[in-house]
Amino acid sequence: MLFDSGNLLRTVSGNVRRHRAARGWSQQELADRSRVSRGMIAKIETGEENVSLATLGRIALAFGISFNDVVTDSSGEAAGAAGGPVHRVQVWQGACPGTRVALLGSFVGQRMTDLFEWTLAPGDRYVGEPDLKNTQELVYVVKGILGLEAGHGTRTLRAGDSVVFPSDRQYTFVNQGRSQLRFILSVMG
Repeated sequence: MLFDSGNLLRTVSGNVRRHRAARGWSQQELADRSRVSRGMIAKIETGEENVSLATLGRIALAFGISFNDVVTDSSGEAAGAAGGPVHRVQVWQGACPGTRVALLGSFVGQRMTDLFEWTLAPGDRYVGEPDLKNTQELVYVVKGILGLEAGHGTRTLRAGDSVVFPSDRQYTFVNQGRSQLRFILSVMG
């Protein structure tokens, strides 16, 4: 199945408008609460902007809803019935064939937690936008060799390795191997 970024943008656009209206918030109030510019909020709501995963996470936190509630249609079709299983939702497609990110699950407790499956093609990289203060990410490598550039250097992780790192600063994931890289990422914000 091909990734339909237009459908994802329409879904996100409708969900952000709906959640903002339900709270009686202006675009500026959502911008202030999420630390996303009002201009970006306006572009998201009209479906004009291909928004980063970090920005979607900030918006979900501001609303107090799960990441899943931002990226799946309001009928609950993609998420399953209330309390039911969440189905994999592709939320990003890279330029290289085989590079993609799928949301596996998401919930709001004392902190918001999202679980993603990442696949990076050989030699490909993803530069992550900083998350909000005190956000951390846990990475578990399923297959391949991951280079994690964060802080002052690069950590190399192989299948079976895991690491927790602060993601409130720029970081980069790099496929350092010659085959497809697969890893699980949990964001705790």
